[in-house]
Amino acid sequence: MRKFLLALCANFVVFGSMAALPKQQFNPSHLNSDRNATIRPLGNPRVGSAPCQMKTLAKIGSPEDVITSADGIKQEMTVTGSGYFVYWRYLIDYYNESSAGHIVYGDNDEVYLYNIIPYGATDTYIKGVKNGDKIEVSLPQTVKWFDFYDESYGYNLCLLELDPEESSEEEGNWYNATDATSVSFTIAEDGSITADGLSEDLIIGYAYTDNNSWVGYGAYDLSMTSFNELAVEVPSDIEVSDNFWSYYCEELGYGWPVSWAQGYDEVYFRGFSTEMPDAWIKGTVEYEDSNAIISISQNQYIGISRGFHVYTKAAKSLYDEDYDEEYYEFLPDDYRYQLVWDFEDNTIYPKDPDVVLLLNLGKDELYELDEFTDFVLNHQDSFAGIPQNPCNLVFIDFMEHYDEYDLYFNVPGLSTEGDVLITENLGYIIYIDDEEWTFEAADYKLNEDMVEIPWDFHSDYIINHGGTMRQIAFFAEGMSSIGVQSVYKYEGEETRSEIVTLNLEDLSAVAGVNADKKIADVKYYDMTGREVAKSASGVVIKRVVYEDGSVASFKKIVR
Repeated sequence: MRKFLLALCANFVVFGSMAALPKQQFNPSHLNSDRNATIRPLGNPRVGSAPCQMKTLAKIGSPEDVITSADGIKQEMTVTGSGYFVYWRYLIDYYNESSAGHIVYGDNDEVYLYNIIPYGATDTYIKGVKNGDKIEVSLPQTVKWFDFYDESYGYNLCLLELDPEESSEEEGNWYNATDATSVSFTIAEDGSITADGLSEDLIIGYAYTDNNSWVGYGAYDLSMTSFNELAVEVPSDIEVSDNFWSYYCEELGYGWPVSWAQGYDEVYFRGFSTEMPDAWIKGTVEYEDSNAIISISQNQYIGISRGFHVYTKAAKSLYDEDYDEEYYEFLPDDYRYQLVWDFEDNTIYPKDPDVVLLLNLGKDELYELDEFTDFVLNHQDSFAGIPQNPCNLVFIDFMEHYDEYDLYFNVPGLSTEGDVLITENLGYIIYIDDEEWTFEAADYKLNEDMVEIPWDFHSDYIINHGGTMRQIAFFAEGMSSIGVQSVYKYEGEETRSEIVTLNLEDLSAVAGVNADKKIADVKYYDMTGREVAKSASGVVIKRVVYEDGSVASFKKIVR
């Protein structure tokens, strides 16, 4: 069984001369829409170059051309292929990988293929016409569209040919869009479907609609087979209790509700994972005097996420002394992950803290979507409450260099009683000189003016750093104070925290006084509030504690 590295390196350069990145070392995501994502760093293999000079092809594509729904008979499919995808600005190659897609057979021999490029899920369809044992697909077809503030473009499905001048053994293959007007698929007697005529010299993939340069996603070996497994569901005779348990993640600093359905000897959880909040996981129950043991079998199919079929798996956390790294290994398929249900405290927690429950992308390779270890589910009768105060406010003056001020702060996802709040119902308001601040749409690149910011909102100047950390940019001078207040709405009732305020004039005075103070302690934190080493890269908050007990915080960028 393969190893899965727990710690994902932030810089791919560490992989040296590896020809491909092993898939168990990262999670896949949906398409990277950044057209600068495939810049080829010097000396790193299998990395795409910036768009190269190509033949001039017609600019084809519009958002109206993207097919997002299809009527007809639906067949779930497993898509298997070899090819390329973009990850963290790098072009990665993969071999014989499986993902999730489906086919819709419509009227007049029309056929619609959904997510047919592994690792290149667009969540849209391409249209073809069935003729005997062939499906003919016209090219190009627009499969995705992106609207940005300063530009708009999309992805076209097309055939691309190998560019020998841009390709090499050291730097990998690079492709140019062709002017091919169609591609065909062959339907076998068993219902499997294979793309015709593909090779490492001619792939099917995506090119930009405006300049026809290769996006980085494509396959040179592509087939589809029927998939008939059904995701776990609650039987109709078992009642579902929404928001019955709360799952609090201390590392993230917030939690979420978990739904519950209980029969006599079986139970079901929904919302265990924020990656798949609607997915159910089944457990069987063995009752004892003061508790019960809930056993979760492996290989439960729970649905599709990020273009992959997802299953429950159990893994052991191990340590590799040679590499000084932790990693996971699958446990045998008959192993059952166990939880202890404590009746007295009405909590649920793992029986063996060294075993991890995974939501895994596929059955065979260790390829996690989400993991669960060392957690507690608490029964929570209600998710009402008063939100805790915002905390860790840090104000930084960037006016000299960037013509802006930045405010950093945390918005806890807990009530004043310590209960989990539903973060979908949580938000915050900014106060400037004790007045509610309106985020003007024109200044902040928003669709409309905003006063209350949803807890999970993210934009160019209202930044969600993950966890509970938020960052706001301000383009105004003359402020004397700035404050933050949490706002929570539940079952028609609104509650608010206190307004936590920074006096900016006092901050300026403190900054001048601090110049002569002796430092007692210095610590560094990342944007989620976790302590990091002084040498950590990225955006780091430096927190200085002086001998008189006063504190100052500074942001720095470490490259």
